[in-house]
This record gives sequence, structure tokens and C-alpha cells, in this order.
Amino acid sequence: IAKKSLNEKNASKIKFIKANLEQPLPFLKDSFHKIVFLDVLEHLIKRDQILDECRRILKKNGYMMIGVPNSRTSWKKLQRTVGVCSFSDPDHKIEFSETEIKNLLTKHRFKIVYFDYGKYDTPLRGLIDIIGGISITLYRHMSDFRAVAAQLNHKEASGFEIVVKK
Repeated sequence: IAKKSLNEKNASKIKFIKANLEQPLPFLKDSFHKIVFLDVLEHLIKRDQILDECRRILKKNGYMMIGVPNSRTSWKKLQRTVGVCSFSDPDHKIEFSETEIKNLLTKHRFKIVYFDYGKYDTPLRGLIDIIGGISITLYRHMSDFRAVAAQLNHKEASGFEIVVKK
């Protein structure tokens, strides 16, 4: 779909590469100014390896944007107490506490330059998505409310939005 969209827009400078993120990446050292790594880290077993690879391929003072899910919300804790998988996606290998993700990034010698919180985690997320199919305006208001609620109570944020610098 992405390739078709780019062809329709004559965006010829974008190149797609399929790669196994748990193997060395096919790029030279210091190749990129920026890496967008949203909702990926939690799907990988070899997280240390991919973070080392990202550091290797980032240019000096390069930036990486990372998004990962928060494992410590009240809703996820409640799910675990009754024996239900609390992962927001069944393919997740891990979800992170704020301390865990900060420690992992620091361990790989990234400097955190921006740290923010996702939207408020609630068992009503599915219902809110259904409402979006009925009224996009109401969905936007509910989404805005979830964003404000997470800013007021960081522990209940569904995830973390982070920018790091090499």
C-alpha cells in the first residue's frame, strides 16, 4: 500500500527495505540523521541488539523517536491479578515501566532529550474506537480527554513517547 501510494505521488527518493530487526541491519555505520522506531521494540526478543544497531547506524548527534507501551497502568495490573494477559497486543514480548525503558536506553548510551506520555489507559479503549466509527467528532473529544488525563496522571498513560540522541 505504501509503495503504491508513493508511486502515485512520484516520490522516487523513498526506498523500502525488508529486514529482520533481530539481525545486523544492512546499513553502514553513521548512515542516518533520524530513526523512527514506534511500536516496534516490544515485539522483539533481541532488544539489546537492535538498540546497538540503531546506535551504530545513527550519525553523530542523530535522533531516534521511540514509542513503547506502559506495563504499569492500573488497568494492566488488574488484568494480571485475575490471570489475563495484560499486553495491548498478543505479539508483544515485553511492555515497559517508565524506569525500565529509561534504563534500557541509558544502558545503550542514548541521551533522552524528550519524554512524554501516551493517552490514558482504560478498559473502555475498544468502546471508544467503536464510537469513532459512529462519530469522529465525539471520538476526537474522547481522545483529547484521554491525552489530558494521562498528562495529569502519568502512571496511567498507555505508553511512552521518547526522543533520544546519540
